[in-house]
Amino acid sequence: MSLFVIFVFGGVILVAGTLLSPALPTSQPRIGLAAAFALALIIGGAVFWAMLFGWDTLLIDYMVFFLISVIFLGGTLSYGQKRAESRGETLEDVDQGWPGPLDLALLGIAALVVLGVVVFVAPSAVVDATPPARAAAGSPPGFRALVAYLENQLSQSMPITQYATAAVLVFISSWAAYDLGGEISGKQLGRALLIVPTVGGIFLLVNAQYEMLLGLVFALAFATFALRYTRYQYTVDAIAAGLMLGAALLAQGQVFALLVVGYIIALVLLALRRRPLRREAWAIMLLGVPLVALVATSPWLVWR
Repeated sequence: MSLFVIFVFGGVILVAGTLLSPALPTSQPRIGLAAAFALALIIGGAVFWAMLFGWDTLLIDYMVFFLISVIFLGGTLSYGQKRAESRGETLEDVDQGWPGPLDLALLGIAALVVLGVVVFVAPSAVVDATPPARAAAGSPPGFRALVAYLENQLSQSMPITQYATAAVLVFISSWAAYDLGGEISGKQLGRALLIVPTVGGIFLLVNAQYEMLLGLVFALAFATFALRYTRYQYTVDAIAAGLMLGAALLAQGQVFALLVVGYIIALVLLALRRRPLRREAWAIMLLGVPLVALVATSPWLVWR
């Protein structure tokens, strides 16, 4: 029954990522990045509301419905085309930067490897899955909120639900790494980078490091949005980076701490380069991004 959870949960998140990706101001659609962003909005929104007013599995239903509504009402599939048309261009599908046959083949192989692990390796442990509420203290609630919802909606046991959910996270992290490589230098680097979280994610999966897997997904997305902001100064990238930083805090404390250290080091290196950012951009990187993360996680920080 793990495959049932994988196909339902993975299908919803990847469809959301596919539909949302053209709306992000990137040179090419970033499906893995958009899927990670959609997952962060769903989990973060549900935890935000739960800490203020109490937990109910319907919260995630509401967040999914809201996200899908925004995707369709906003017409995100045609958004990239509209941006091109505003510049007097017409983009054919082949020119819009969607993953090509080789990219899809590599991502497919990664998916098959993860599925093989799920089929032939039994789950080794169960993470505490107490739903997030004001009374729930201790570990971050992101993964617990997600699996509590999926267990209730799909009527599967907790070990199966957690294991299958984590398997989907391995694949999303692989696609998010592919997108990060694409942002750094192109698809060739992306193809190389997707191998790392696939191998590392499988290690985390079989060792029941499920929360760390969720943190890895959000960390890769944060790095991509932050990198984009340093290059193009799109406000939406800064906001998204802040939301992903907050989502990493809700996912796993150690990943969040490493992410903060890495962010500080990156800012120092950025300050040493020959062409520094404008003052406004520095203010957003130093204050704006952390402030968005603080606001997004404030109910949990107060009530945990």
